[in-house]
Amino acid sequence: MVAWGGRLPSRRRLVTGFSLATFVALGGNLGGVTSALLSLDGGRLAGATGLDIVVPVAGKKRCRDDANGYEFLYPSRWLADQTIARRNALRMEQRLDPPSIREGRDARRRRDLFEPTAAFGPMGGTGEENVSVIVAPIMPGFAIAQLGSPRETAGKFLVTTVAPEGSGRTAELVDAGRFGDERGEEYVWFEYVVESQQYGWRRRNISCVASRADLLFSLNVQCPEGRWAAEGGLLRECALSLRLLPGTSGAAFPGAL
Repeated sequence: MVAWGGRLPSRRRLVTGFSLATFVALGGNLGGVTSALLSLDGGRLAGATGLDIVVPVAGKKRCRDDANGYEFLYPSRWLADQTIARRNALRMEQRLDPPSIREGRDARRRRDLFEPTAAFGPMGGTGEENVSVIVAPIMPGFAIAQLGSPRETAGKFLVTTVAPEGSGRTAELVDAGRFGDERGEEYVWFEYVVESQQYGWRRRNISCVASRADLLFSLNVQCPEGRWAAEGGLLRECALSLRLLPGTSGAAFPGAL
């Protein structure tokens, strides 16, 4: 271009063009460049800034539920459960209109039927492999530590919820533990295998639970036992990523209408 009498672009145009191209490449994650860069520090910057909500980092994305006050990681190739998303949207619409007397009674009857506030699973999956979170009210002043050690907590959970008497299911505890976060919140996790002789399935689960503001937060990851060897490492990391956000009020949990 210069040889034929043309002129090079100005330095300002070069800088502006390069900056715009870089912004487009990073913002659009072209070629996975943004994911690769954000993975260099183990995803710490992405987690602190919330970039991993929209950009996959090390094979994971972040779900942040500000209304219910929690966040967690899930496999980036998984999709959100659209049924739950529609129900949550409907609940938000219903809050804008005061319910009738009859609707109020119906809402009170639904208080014990708590559905997940978030769920993700593989596209086209059968539902056997997923991650979900349930937020439910508990007795005022209750704390997870009151249930005893992690193994004692897991034992009570398995007997009362996973494999109660007469359910036709059996549950075997694999491991359990406890950890805390930088805000002083305490989390209890337990890994277990659930089997149904009647329906012929066997699944590996990891549950992570925490309590705050008279609410119980329960994240559960499940996977067919036959796929655990391939998926277990990633799913365990997702299960232990549950974190409560500052200022949890629980105003949006199912049954609060």
